[in-house]
Amino acid sequence: MTYIWMWRAETGEALTSTVTRASTKWATLGGDHPQDLLPKMMKTAVDKMFSGS
Repeated sequence: MTYIWMWRAETGEALTSTVTRASTKWATLGGDHPQDLLPKMMKTAVDKMFSGS
């Protein structure tokens, strides 16, 4: 599980946060690396943050 927070830089105020997760595909040769999972996790997190849910 990954916790992602969005902060207002000027004030340090927390604007929003979300929890997301990603898992590897079962048939990867050599396995997925964290950097392979990051784009999917970030898209999910950003979609949640800006949809208001």
